[in-house]
Amino acid sequence: MIVDGQSHCEQYLSQCRSNTIPLSTLQVAQLKASIHSARAALEACGDDQTHSRHELARILEFQNSLLAPIRKIPPEILSYIFMFVATPIYCTRPNYYTSPKLQSLVFRLTWTCSWWRCHVVAEPALWSSFKIDCDVPFRSYTADQRAFVRECVARSGDHTSLHWNFRNVRNIRSWSYLLRHAKRLETLHCESWNLQMLHDELRRLFKRLHKKASEDSAEIFFPRLEHLSLAIPGVSDMQSLANIGPMDDLFAKCPSLHTLSINLLRETDPIDLSHLTDLRIGSYYMGRSFSALLSKCPMLQTFTVDRFVADPDLFSRSSSYIPPLMHHTNLTALKITWFDRHCVPGFWKCVRLPNLTFLRVSVKGFRTSGDGELQGLLRELREMVLTSQSMPSDTLESFLKELNVYGLDV
Repeated sequence: MIVDGQSHCEQYLSQCRSNTIPLSTLQVAQLKASIHSARAALEACGDDQTHSRHELARILEFQNSLLAPIRKIPPEILSYIFMFVATPIYCTRPNYYTSPKLQSLVFRLTWTCSWWRCHVVAEPALWSSFKIDCDVPFRSYTADQRAFVRECVARSGDHTSLHWNFRNVRNIRSWSYLLRHAKRLETLHCESWNLQMLHDELRRLFKRLHKKASEDSAEIFFPRLEHLSLAIPGVSDMQSLANIGPMDDLFAKCPSLHTLSINLLRETDPIDLSHLTDLRIGSYYMGRSFSALLSKCPMLQTFTVDRFVADPDLFSRSSSYIPPLMHHTNLTALKITWFDRHCVPGFWKCVRLPNLTFLRVSVKGFRTSGDGELQGLLRELREMVLTSQSMPSDTLESFLKELNVYGLDV
């Protein structure tokens, strides 16, 4: 049977867009027969039958497309593939040439065909990630853009975990439509130290939504938060730390928090570390001892720290401080990325890590041989590991000798 004409072309185009593929063996055989007939008709067309050749070529293209393997991928596998392709919905900031706009590869997935569009729109996880520059108030976007942001949030459903990346929180109040879904947050990256503004807005919003009677009532803002990253500006050197105020208690109750990445953490910071398994401190930990930190992190498995330095306020209030004995069985990896003279003496005392299997130390902060301070710090570290009996002594001694690039006697 030879097929041609506009009606056949539209029929196959509609099937391609809706992914109406042949399912049975009989339907596949019939489609292959139609492809054979269309190919024969195309070959029989003369050079003067340009329109017919064009229509038959399009029909062949659509027919072959219906047999493409990608059309047989199960929906759950397709969703998994889309998750690799999709990027967060990025609310960009304007510049001299452009106004604020929304960008994401997930939008392009909806433009491919009606089948993909229906699948993408119905998959809440593809609409759950947002990257927002809060320097730009929400009202700066057009009415259509604001409506589309609301539509994207609606497509994420009511129960899907959300992932937010905030740059600054100066105009966070104008993004209240998004903030009302904060209890669904699983991942939060925030580039700002002014968390008080975010805290105040969440408290105001939740009080209105949940009819809270007391302004001082303890509120769990992030019951599902698992991954938190706080990039605090201004943490550049030791002298800058005095100008950075204490952390707000916004994250004082995070019962699901497992991963924390932060560039400044103080021993006194009110943040819930009780379920933490991975702690990464990019610049400074300010405290009196490692055991005091571990006492707050009973589940910790991996600890990465740049420098551990003294907190002047704590030491001035307790000059005779004795760290508590901490026998921590969960910590298996310890990574010290900048070991230098600013590190507080006695930091490793009263700590036992019997299951430690990975140790990485850098002494790049030192540039002179025979530095007495470094010798003392490395002796404390060696004593802690040896006392923990977590690795053979000869292995540890060999490791420390590799560190001894400046002739240090440890």
